Amino acid sequence: MSKPSHRRSQLNRADLLGLSVLGEQSALQYLAGQLGLEQQQPVDECKLEAVVTVSTFVPVQATLNQQRLKPEVGFWLLERREATVLEAADSDNTDFSAPVGWTSRPQTKPAYYPLVSPRSLLPRLFHHLKYQRVGRELDVDAVMKKLGRGEYLYHIPRASRRNLGRHLHIIEDHHLHLTPYWLDQGLFANLLESYLPDYANSRDVLVDGQTCDWALPPEGSLVLVFSDLGALSENPAEQVAMWLRIGAILQRMGCKLIAVVPCHPEACDPRLRVLFNLKPWRTLAATG
Repeated sequence: MSKPSHRRSQLNRADLLGLSVLGEQSALQYLAGQLGLEQQQPVDECKLEAVVTVSTFVPVQATLNQQRLKPEVGFWLLERREATVLEAADSDNTDFSAPVGWTSRPQTKPAYYPLVSPRSLLPRLFHHLKYQRVGRELDVDAVMKKLGRGEYLYHIPRASRRNLGRHLHIIEDHHLHLTPYWLDQGLFANLLESYLPDYANSRDVLVDGQTCDWALPPEGSLVLVFSDLGALSENPAEQVAMWLRIGAILQRMGCKLIAVVPCHPEACDPRLRVLFNLKPWRTLAATG
């Protein structure tokens, strides 16, 4: 199929522009008439004049330097500094012996709320502090079992009981980073001591910077430690080494070691988790 040929007889404005460039006025008028265009009279040209005044720009800094004048803008200009020397007070007239008191001391002490209630912590501690021993009461169930099997009663079975019969030694860790826990340590230490006679318990407080220079408990004692074992300290290496020494000494003495920590047990050193039976202040379900 052949392409349609270009129709040369078709006129458009491009032809009108070409005749205008060539300057053929007769052909231009004829083509404009064929396209339906009318010739318009030329409009007089309008001239726009603008007056621009150019002034010489002089930098402000140069003008100030030349005339040595301050600018008229509202701000302060620092010219010099003056040192003020305070005269020392006469030490002879100062009374350092006068006591400095708390002028606005509150009349009532702030309320104290324990970290955990005694009903929540003490049963969990007693479960590990108590040990089982044979009592004086007759074990009726054991006697009936032996008689039912036809066995001779070579000895009369006695019922076992769990109590705090051992010596309980409490260690409170009073390092500075554990200051928020000091009151809770003292509260539960006092409660535990109330369950035992004076000869069956002892107590020690480790202050900040103290090493192992403390009285050792009797052999086979129950040792309860209120501490973080260095887990919450900024420099735990020194405290971890101290508790490793204490734990090794008490373990050789046959003591049972229990530590109540204010953090997750996994935060403590793995070697201390082997020496101590770690118990958190709160149950893991309560702390999330």
